[in-house]
Amino acid sequence: TPKPIIASSTLPRESGTAHSGAMASVSAAASPDGRLNLASLVAACLHLARRGAHIIREVHAEGQFGAHNKKADSDAREAKDMEATEVLTIADTRAQDAIVSSLRSMFPGIRIVAEEDESSPPPAREPIVPLSEVPPLPVPFEVPPALAETVTLADTCLWVDPLDGTLEFVRGNLHNVVVLIGIAVKDRPLAGIMVQPFLGGEAGLATYGAVGVGVFSDRDPATGDAPDQLIVAMEQCSSERPRIRAGVARLGDEAVPKISQGSGQNLLKLLRGEASVFLQRPGSSRWDMCAGEALLMAVGGKITDLGGRPYKYTQGEVSYVNANGIIAARTVALHDRAAAAVAAAD
Repeated sequence: TPKPIIASSTLPRESGTAHSGAMASVSAAASPDGRLNLASLVAACLHLARRGAHIIREVHAEGQFGAHNKKADSDAREAKDMEATEVLTIADTRAQDAIVSSLRSMFPGIRIVAEEDESSPPPAREPIVPLSEVPPLPVPFEVPPALAETVTLADTCLWVDPLDGTLEFVRGNLHNVVVLIGIAVKDRPLAGIMVQPFLGGEAGLATYGAVGVGVFSDRDPATGDAPDQLIVAMEQCSSERPRIRAGVARLGDEAVPKISQGSGQNLLKLLRGEASVFLQRPGSSRWDMCAGEALLMAVGGKITDLGGRPYKYTQGEVSYVNANGIIAARTVALHDRAAAAVAAAD
């Protein structure tokens, strides 16, 4: 297992005794008053995200993806020729089953929104992992008291994308694949877990943390400052949208467009200082963004729609699609500069 590396948040912590700390044992699912231990919840999500990553590698090694169009059974196209939002594989359904079924068992009553249709689980269900088998976080995960008070079972919702980058998985671009679990409290991101199955060895490459706590990773360093160049990451399909192309042009000659596929791994590029801004056309969903948004917020970054408005992570909405696109940036200043450029191009 890779050695975890600590990266400090750029945001100040509140003073006071932490409700959860370094390498403490994973505690009960919820206290009698309904409060969740954030460190225990993050530890469980990290453990299960690694389990999902293992399943994804396993399916890839077997070579039987069962890839098809989840929106149209009659679609005879090869999966690699479909849209990213259409493709479903056995790896998606197995990884989601492993993550979601165990989380529901560990934290009874927890609200979860997952990408894939739970009415059609894989034929062979994944074994349930009990909370007692979750290893504690191997880092100082100190939750400020005021923050700990807000994390209740009633107000918490988990947003799960078991395999972000399914089309990239099918096409063999494995570095673009990420397991995503976001933790939202009162409809806004608080914590995130992102695991890249095909990087970092057998355990995958994990990056995780929470607002007000910090960001941690198996890599060193876990995060990086924004690059000196103004690097604007975009997926190929987004780069072809007139609104986004005009926004990039408004950023001026110093803007360096970079084609980079996948929501999760583009947000990781921002965290690591490999890109300044990520622009995305409408079409991704809340489960693509929740984990990465929490981690970006933890280090002083920002995500909104293309109009500069934040998204809410509210279970039960008619649609979870990010209908007005995405502006994500390593810093608030970079975000506001990109938002102004997109607005001027409208």
